[in-house]
Amino acid sequence: NYIGDISAYNILDIGCNIGTYCFSSYYNKAKYIEGIDLNSNLIDIANETKNKLNINDTSIKFINSDIFDINFKTKNYDVVLYFNNIFCDSEFDKFDYNLKIHKLFNSLIRYNKYFILGANFDSTIEYFNNILTKHKYTKYYIYKDMIVYKNNRGV
Repeated sequence: NYIGDISAYNILDIGCNIGTYCFSSYYNKAKYIEGIDLNSNLIDIANETKNKLNINDTSIKFINSDIFDINFKTKNYDVVLYFNNIFCDSEFDKFDYNLKIHKLFNSLIRYNKYFILGANFDSTIEYFNNILTKHKYTKYYIYKDMIVYKNNRGV
C-alpha cells in the first residue's frame, strides 16, 4: 500500500526470515520476489509455507545464502526490503565488514525505485539516510518503525 501497484516490480527481501513480506508481495501481485536469508531453517520454513499455500510458480523464490555470496550485478530489483538484520550482526563494528555492507548497499540502491527500511535503531536510520540521500532518494512515507524511500532520479 505504501508504493501503489507492484505488479510490474521485482522485489528483494534481504534477511527475509520466514518470508512474511515475500508472501505479502506475492499476494499483492508483485512480478517477482526473491527472499534471501543466511539461516537455512528459516528458508526451509518459507519453502514449506510456499508448498502448503500451493504456490507452484517461479515468481517467488527463497535463497539460503550470505548476501555477500550473491552476484547482484546480474539482477535488477525495483524494491529492496531491509529490516535491520545485518546491523544486529556482531561483525558490524569491524571495519572490513562495514565496508562490505556499504559497497553492497551502494550497488543495490543505485537503480531501484524504492528502498523500504524497517528501523529500530537510530544508527541504522542515520546510516541509510546518508547513503540514500547521496543517491537522490527522499523519504516518501513513514509509518511507525518503517520508512519508505523513493528514488528521484527517474529510474
